[in-house]
Amino acid sequence: MDTTTDNTTSFTLRALPPFDLALTVAVTRRRPTNLVDTWAGGVYRRVLRVGGHERLIAIRQTGPATVEVSALDGPLTSDEREDLSLLLGRMLGLTRDLTPVVAAFSCYEPLARLLTQLEGMKPPRYPDLWTTLVGVVPYQQVSLEAGQAISNRMIADIGPHAVYNDTVYYNYATPEQFLQASDEQTRAWGLSVAKVRTLRSGAEAVLSGAIREDELVDLDDDAAIARLTQLHGIGRWSAQVILLRGLGRLSAFPLGDSGAQRAFKAIFGWEAGEVDARRTELLAALSEWRGYLYFVLLGTRLLETGQIKRGGALED
Repeated sequence: MDTTTDNTTSFTLRALPPFDLALTVAVTRRRPTNLVDTWAGGVYRRVLRVGGHERLIAIRQTGPATVEVSALDGPLTSDEREDLSLLLGRMLGLTRDLTPVVAAFSCYEPLARLLTQLEGMKPPRYPDLWTTLVGVVPYQQVSLEAGQAISNRMIADIGPHAVYNDTVYYNYATPEQFLQASDEQTRAWGLSVAKVRTLRSGAEAVLSGAIREDELVDLDDDAAIARLTQLHGIGRWSAQVILLRGLGRLSAFPLGDSGAQRAFKAIFGWEAGEVDARRTELLAALSEWRGYLYFVLLGTRLLETGQIKRGGALED
């Protein structure tokens, strides 16, 4: 998957086609205000933890199934290139085969039409379990915009960052950095006392090994949800999002998302009173691929609001 050039700051990764970096980044960042996942001039830039160190990385699509990965802060060692290849393969879903997903969705004309508009959108994942928790908890029971604002304040305050061409780029705080934050800081971010407790207990569990991603990988969905909901402040919705966006399980669909509820009515023309029953029927029919519907609904909202332009161009 990694084709290294003579320039040790850059290398090429190959994706399983079809692949569209702009669409995949759009559903990764969810809102253009996201401080971590930035897009400008056709380039995805963000700080990533590689080999225990923060590196500023730029990714640009160079062909139908290739991306060029560049380190903007100096040469990469061979170990860093290998680690980065695995990390970006996970985050951007480069090798995910969506053929069975397309086949399952093709039975429903509205979904087949949306898949055509979103062709090449891979299901993204967070880099690790802790980052998944940080990407889920601030958004519990608030709007996406409110959750993003809270997350941005936290990131700007304690997140690792790098400067390139007078622009600041960020990464999510480590669990150690979060645990060092004071109550005054967390209040200023807008995190509730309950969410602070959830993230602190989650950080402690990750650092101690009380919960591990490799442990969750070996569990089926129901068992993984049961394990996750043992964490303070993690309910079924949060656990389903963690399975989908953290572990990459397309069998998980987060129920209770108000945006998804509106999207079901808009896409299928369902009446408010029939959404629950018909959604349950649809999710059962999509079976192990139902989680991709989450990204389709999100991608559709981004199309409708102009955050993704037709043909995959992403708003800077």
